[in-house]
Amino acid sequence: MEIDKIQQEMNMLSDRLSTMMQSTSVKRTQLQTLENCILDTENAYRKIIDSSNALLGVLKRETKAFDSKHNVYVKDTKQCFSQKSS
Repeated sequence: MEIDKIQQEMNMLSDRLSTMMQSTSVKRTQLQTLENCILDTENAYRKIIDSSNALLGVLKRETKAFDSKHNVYVKDTKQCFSQKSS
């Protein structure tokens, strides 16, 4: 009878172990999925930062070009107005 109790306990513990192993496997799969998602998100974030920096560089360059053209235009306009009023 003692052997039967021990055998029954072993079976119960084996079932628990099997359940825990399956649960661990599912959790590892979920963890891997989340890690991949985090990596993809980090890569996308880096691309957004790189694109933003590139856009900022273009904006600065175009602003300088616009300002220099605008200043030349304003100077030319002032000269035109000063020539007309003379």
